[in-house]
Amino acid sequence: GTQIVGHDVLVDDTLVDPKQGTFGRAIGVQSGANVRIQRADLRANRDIALFVSGVGSAFAGSGVRIVDTRSGTTKPSFGRAVEVNGGASLRLDGSSLALFAELAALVGGEGSALLGHGVGVDGEPAAGSSLAGEGVVVQQAGALDWRLGVLKRVADAAVTVQQGSVANIAGVRM
Repeated sequence: GTQIVGHDVLVDDTLVDPKQGTFGRAIGVQSGANVRIQRADLRANRDIALFVSGVGSAFAGSGVRIVDTRSGTTKPSFGRAVEVNGGASLRLDGSSLALFAELAALVGGEGSALLGHGVGVDGEPAAGSSLAGEGVVVQQAGALDWRLGVLKRVADAAVTVQQGSVANIAGVRM
């Protein structure tokens, strides 16, 4: 399968083009690809900054900073820092998610997993939004394992777990 290993990555201000079907995402990992990145700054992106989808797809990052994820024009309700679905996995160590329009993270679908260690989430409103984003949503038999970190200034619920999902959280200040 496809593998990418990188460090010191910057993705800044991606654009949306509905005619071309582009969403404005910073990084997409799909179809069984595997990506490992140390030190990344993903800022001013649209729709979903870090998208990991599909069985066998995986992203592992340390020192990843995702900030100011705005709604896309094709899906104005989006503005997610992270989404993992369809049986994919995402691991973040020593990372931060801030200024997102909708959600810090969505984990959905059987076999989908988000593992976080030392991750900070700040729901302060994204550019152009007057509302703080929600925290972490785990649904449809997804899994969350979050150790050490902080989750602050989110709207609605800090963590929502539903539809047969599992969340293990320890040492996270909310």
